[in-house]
Amino acid sequence: MTKPDVNLEIVIGGLDGQVVSVRNDGNNGLTQRPLSRENELKNRASISNVVKVLTPQSHSPAPEQPALIDGWVRKNQTHSLDEAYSTVSSPDPDANWYKKAFAFSGLGFIICVGYIDPGNWSANFSAGAGFGFELLSMVLLCHFTALFLQLLALKLGIGADRDLAQACRDAYPKGIVITLWVIMETTIAAANIAHLIGSASAMASLFGLPLWAGIIITVGDVAFILMFCIKSIRALEILVAILCLLIPIVYTLLLVFIPPNWTLVAIGLIPNSNYLLNSTFVADAIAILGATVMPHNLFLHSSVIQSRKYPRTTKGKQMAFNYGGWDWGLSSLLVLWGNLAILIIPAMSLFYGPTVYPRVAYLPYLSKLILSALLLSGHHATVIGTLAGQIITEGFFEFPLKPWLRRLLAQTVSIAPAAIVAGVYGSAGAGMLMSISQVILSLALTFAVVPLVHLTSSRNKMGSLVNGWPVRIIATVLVLAIMGINTHYLIRCILLQTFILPAYAGLGIISTSTPSPSPGS
Repeated sequence: MTKPDVNLEIVIGGLDGQVVSVRNDGNNGLTQRPLSRENELKNRASISNVVKVLTPQSHSPAPEQPALIDGWVRKNQTHSLDEAYSTVSSPDPDANWYKKAFAFSGLGFIICVGYIDPGNWSANFSAGAGFGFELLSMVLLCHFTALFLQLLALKLGIGADRDLAQACRDAYPKGIVITLWVIMETTIAAANIAHLIGSASAMASLFGLPLWAGIIITVGDVAFILMFCIKSIRALEILVAILCLLIPIVYTLLLVFIPPNWTLVAIGLIPNSNYLLNSTFVADAIAILGATVMPHNLFLHSSVIQSRKYPRTTKGKQMAFNYGGWDWGLSSLLVLWGNLAILIIPAMSLFYGPTVYPRVAYLPYLSKLILSALLLSGHHATVIGTLAGQIITEGFFEFPLKPWLRRLLAQTVSIAPAAIVAGVYGSAGAGMLMSISQVILSLALTFAVVPLVHLTSSRNKMGSLVNGWPVRIIATVLVLAIMGINTHYLIRCILLQTFILPAYAGLGIISTSTPSPSPGS
């Protein structure tokens, strides 16, 4: 009988790390030789035996295995937002591009809500009313900073299959984890204060409700939406997409009706250092930074991308990053225009005035349109902010609770402090709270960005999606810039012995009266 022309090779990997090859030499003899351990087997004690059968007749490639990521101090036991994890189907990496684009579309709108929330209205309104078009450059710089950092957050969620909170928990000592959690919970409370006040103030102006009633209505509505919509992330994406389209449309119509001097607008987009010694100018710049590059948005983006059911392989993860990145980039362009417009309108009406732009006299007649947009902005931002708070609380700590009870606890921690503070201070302190909240977000930003850059630059944690040297250099420059402007602001506060607030405390053009400058300006 003729012997079959088959070469059999068995690669055996034991728990002791020894890997050998036992091979049939074709003459009923066996040869044994040591092999170097494959990268996929490192630190994977659970994989004890791998068998490869090689035949000359078969040339088909072996199926791609899930991309194994190690290098973590602790093992992740739960998925981020487990009720939404891998609930939206995604095509194979080799599918048509439009199918992949559709599968990853919509996530960018969830992130964009944080870029047109009442905090942005407050910060941009103050900058425009106090300095005209001068701070348009700060809006532009902050937007591109946010664009870059959100891509890193997206990369972390895909590469590590963890959100930023889970990654910090599994990578750092317990003391650092607790410190980061406290700081991030403070940012969630600060952000939700602005969201609740924005929504409640719009209700007060539109329907005559007291501020506390508007806060209660918003909290109740947010709880209802999160209870039902989070199980369908697509429904949430559609809900917030309407807002992200509405606000740029509203402000585009306003700018068509009241066109600015576009030459001055273009000059305002050029960075200008003339006002760096002006304390109020620095405070306004800080508020824009905090309102635009929101720390909790980084946690949010690293989590919601995992709602897509893409193959957790090297090729599948690269597909998710590519199309998730395009989705975010295109969505962010829309809200960039909205942010610039939110600053231009108050600059024309309050800084330059009706003498330069006579048509601003008609703005009070359009106030209901603006207030309606503000109401939707505050409401949707509270939903997304509370969801981000849930991600942060669940991510930093693994609660041994039933899922519904864990979500309730996390959402309560996220929104209750903001509701209490906003309710206690009432309408009299609304403007001050809005301004303070954005400054807090800026000061806390470093504590989210530094871990993000550190984790995404670790090959052991990110695998093939690790940051390259150009990305690391850009990220380092941005971190130093954020730390620098915040440090500059704190030094000026210390020298002047006061907490410097932005020039104007307000939510936008919501009445016929001109807001009063904040104390210290």
